[in-house]
Amino acid sequence: DPDKVELVEDARDALSMAREAGFLLFLFTNQSGIGRGMYTLKEAEACNHRMIELLDLSDAVFTATCIAPDLPGDESGYRKPNPRFILEMIESHGLDPDCCWMIGDSACDIEVAANAGIKSCRATEEGSLGSLISGIIAECPKT
Repeated sequence: DPDKVELVEDARDALSMAREAGFLLFLFTNQSGIGRGMYTLKEAEACNHRMIELLDLSDAVFTATCIAPDLPGDESGYRKPNPRFILEMIESHGLDPDCCWMIGDSACDIEVAANAGIKSCRATEEGSLGSLISGIIAECPKT
């Protein structure tokens, strides 16, 4: 339900900081509810659109949104921890894996980063996203 979408406290400022530093942002999300028939791809996209509205950065805040509708255990698709989406984005955008990061909120996010050969950090507390991104920018400046 798009009306239930909420942002973590400093999401807008943190993502804006990353974009201003020259980083491309990608959204990778497992949505097995689509595969289970609980909701449609269009409904999942409506939630993502609401998040983008709340961020108020631009419709292009994310270079790509990668939605995996696969069921758990479906190893042929894109569901994290399968690194397929990440590897495809690295290749198609000519990115240096040494300067690619996964910021996630679950162990699966950390695992997919390891599987893709990129760095990761776990955002577990409100207000921590900005400090995580500041550290990434310091480690791998783009501008």
